[in-house]
Amino acid sequence: MLAHVRHLRTQAALGHRVLCGPFTDGDGAVQVLDAADLAAARTRVEADPFVRAGYCGRCLRHEFPDAAEANDGLIGDAATRAGPAGAGLPPPPADDPFA
Repeated sequence: MLAHVRHLRTQAALGHRVLCGPFTDGDGAVQVLDAADLAAARTRVEADPFVRAGYCGRCLRHEFPDAAEANDGLIGDAATRAGPAGAGLPPPPADDPFA
């Protein structure tokens, strides 16, 4: 555990870790990293002692741009203008949009 925490602190000090923490339902955790590309993010995740020890049953990796003031919230981005359907995303479930 201490090696994992040291790793996370190092990533934060280097400006690579944006946020992290366990899910309150006990079903895993999340790490949001700032990386130049998916390969750099993968290298950082695979260096985590929890990941190296096999503690993580699965790792999902998703690349996304930061919607911020500097880029006007991505309003000029084609996928943003197209909405979920135009970006190839499935519609949210009708019964529970937070599922």
